[in-house]
Amino acid sequence: MTKTPPKNKRINKKRFVIAAHPIQQKIMDLVQDSSVDLNKMTLRKIGEEVGLGDNCPQKVKHHLLMLVRYGFLNVVNGKYQIND
Repeated sequence: MTKTPPKNKRINKKRFVIAAHPIQQKIMDLVQDSSVDLNKMTLRKIGEEVGLGDNCPQKVKHHLLMLVRYGFLNVVNGKYQIND
């Protein structure tokens, strides 16, 4: 069951504009970069890329799961994919 974001948090799927959290926007920007394969990166490396440093892997995991819950990402066989 997919939860929808609260009414005060606007999400535009076509442009991946997320008003929910800046970290989620940075992760989506990273996912959209064609030279980056998110599935080959560790949570620590993703954290470094989005400006969290390498000591916050659980924050990265949380925000990835929120993007899955909101329908921006999909997990197939343990790999993240952009939902169209």
